[in-house]
Amino acid sequence: MKLTLFLAAALFGLVECSKDETVSAFVPDGKTWYAISMKGRPTTTEIYVEFPEEGVIRGKGPCNTFSATQTEPYPWFKAENIVATKAACRGIQEEQIFFIRLGMVTEIEVAGTVMIMTDKDGDEIVFESR
Repeated sequence: MKLTLFLAAALFGLVECSKDETVSAFVPDGKTWYAISMKGRPTTTEIYVEFPEEGVIRGKGPCNTFSATQTEPYPWFKAENIVATKAACRGIQEEQIFFIRLGMVTEIEVAGTVMIMTDKDGDEIVFESR
């Protein structure tokens, strides 16, 4: 009987440990988050991110689509392995700044239709969902 209880408790612990703790578990399914400002300045091009599954970041800047991995538990955040297509366009400069800033983010907060990514210096990227 003790062995059965121990095994049941161990299995329950494994199930709990495998729960998604990345930001994807804290945003509504299917929402797209559009950047509205970076470092206090309004964005001038369309940039968006999505969190389609555990640890996955996908998005599009004015020129390129991109993806990255995110493994930190919410509210911590770290975008790693950011890869993007290589097209050029008029918005490339803002897109490159966004990729740099995304790589610097350490925290994320989601409240309703607003998401704020913050770096260690307190600089923010603010998003709205649509």
